[in-house]
Amino acid sequence: HAEGELLLTLISAVAQNESQNLSDNIKWGLRRKYETGNIQSVPCGKIYGYTKVDGQFIIKEAEANVVRRMYQEFLDGYSVTQIAAHLTAEGIPTNQGLEEWSPSTIHQMLQNEKFKGDMLFQKTYNIDHVTKKRAVNNGELVKYYVRGSHPAIVDEATWECVQLERERQKRFCEEHHITTYHHS
Repeated sequence: HAEGELLLTLISAVAQNESQNLSDNIKWGLRRKYETGNIQSVPCGKIYGYTKVDGQFIIKEAEANVVRRMYQEFLDGYSVTQIAAHLTAEGIPTNQGLEEWSPSTIHQMLQNEKFKGDMLFQKTYNIDHVTKKRAVNNGELVKYYVRGSHPAIVDEATWECVQLERERQKRFCEEHHITTYHHS
């Protein structure tokens, strides 16, 4: 009985070690791709405005027009809540096919470098190779930034203006001890 338990413990330890080694090898391979700017292995099923054909990002023009509109409306003074309400009211579906846009989705899209044609690798990472639980990379791992990795939906000047306006609104809220810049 004790020998059987010992054997099971050893087999389990070997299997766990093999799993960790496989995970480490996959991570190593991904990091080499990040270093060289290889975007072919990047999943883009959730990147609104793009599809992927033969490993290359291709702009989906109907969705790209929605992205451009988001950026323009934000620069025109609309809040992320108002932009989300506009898209929802017009029946424009999200990339998951949902009918309702959330302000947090608009917020994320307004700061996503992919829309200006760049790619930041390792924003998140697996913290456990068994459970596949992910965490935001706050400097635990190197991030790789690749300029011009794919066609841009929004020109760089517009993207930068949106980032400056987001930062201006954030500073205004901090200086005036308020939680939100827009009140609608």
